[in-house]
Amino acid sequence: MLTLLALAAATTTAGPATVQTGVERWRAGDDAGAVAAWLPYAAQGVPDALFNMGQAYKLGRGVTRDQAIARDYYRKAAAKGHLPAQANLGITLFQAGEKAESLRWLKTAADRGEARAQYVYGIALYNGDGAPRNQGVAYGYLLRAREAKLPQAATALVTIEPALTPEAVTAGQAVAASLASGAGVPTALAAAGNAKPAAPRRADVLKTPTPPVQTATVPPPATPRVTPPVQTAAVPSAATVRATPPVVTTRPPVVVGPPRPADIPAQTAAATPATTPARPPVVAATTTPPRPTPLPASTTPPRPAAIAAAPSPMPTTTAQADPSPRPPATVTARAEPTPKPPATVTARAEPSPKPPASVAKPDVPRARDWRVQLGAFSSQKQADAAWTSVKTAQGSAIGKAKPIFEPSGPVVKVQLGPFASKAAASDVCAKLAFAGRACFVTQG
Repeated sequence: MLTLLALAAATTTAGPATVQTGVERWRAGDDAGAVAAWLPYAAQGVPDALFNMGQAYKLGRGVTRDQAIARDYYRKAAAKGHLPAQANLGITLFQAGEKAESLRWLKTAADRGEARAQYVYGIALYNGDGAPRNQGVAYGYLLRAREAKLPQAATALVTIEPALTPEAVTAGQAVAASLASGAGVPTALAAAGNAKPAAPRRADVLKTPTPPVQTATVPPPATPRVTPPVQTAAVPSAATVRATPPVVTTRPPVVVGPPRPADIPAQTAAATPATTPARPPVVAATTTPPRPTPLPASTTPPRPAAIAAAPSPMPTTTAQADPSPRPPATVTARAEPTPKPPATVTARAEPSPKPPASVAKPDVPRARDWRVQLGAFSSQKQADAAWTSVKTAQGSAIGKAKPIFEPSGPVVKVQLGPFASKAAASDVCAKLAFAGRACFVTQG
């Protein structure tokens, strides 16, 4: 604390420090000086200063790293309407497992046009992770994130679209149009969740960037007036500053896990949120944004086990007697009866006993194991290459899971497993998503 005060005293002799002063110090590598400049404004409740303090605690720059304190600063800034703080708070809460509060903030930011929030919230709705599953609304949010040029959203849609029902596609397009107009999600569509997930279509395509596909860098949102010094953490940057790229390079979000919140401090309270002109104080990585870690994403609905229909019983046949006509019995009346030839009677063959009707025993559906799908490829060669890439880059996250290559129509699915429970599969998927690989949980 004495060090911070000393730095503050040394740097304020030329004039009172401002939020922008802190940004400049941060950019110059004087993290403690930046924190000293922001603290007084944060104490006064200035949204950008609160957000920047959250970034400092998130990254452990100028202060001891503390995610709980970072979330507290984000929460205070978010309550004042700071858009990047709302998105960062939603993402960090999602990663901490606090789904209920997380989804409230993600929806707030997503409805205001924050692409990272739209992406994570859309994946959560599609997977039913923390909220009732609603493919139509999920599709709408992901469409908006793709329109904002978020690469993770574009990759996720390649995976999701083949499995959507026509009704979900129509609903999603209506939701996207309503969000674009600022009207939010139509009430009727928000209430209409999907009771039965649609079975994935055969034309499955590679899922979000989390699988074997590399995650693209997230483009910065709206450009704030001042270039923030800090860079975004492992989540897509909140607001992008075109001026000077932030000191640290952030990585884009990932499909299945929620993206990490941006790690760039805001600059001045004049900056506006992502969709609307970004708040000047908000610092977004201009270089490469961070990768989000969303929801596991989990994603193609498990296909119900098919129970083989019992074959119809074989018809029983009754043996027929000799088809030749039977001659009538001949009786000759004579005075002296001659011995009567025995009447010729054609005996009907006794019907052979009916074989018991064969009743096929219905196949008892086997308990299907849980898997993590990494993608679907048009050839086995591509599938092998994708698996090699994942195994090399994310071997620790995969653990003992084995690759499963499953032909499906014109494509080859690449999956990991088997896992004994959905929770175990979701855990591995979340680790992959955090590392930048798109994936989702399914059943084999």
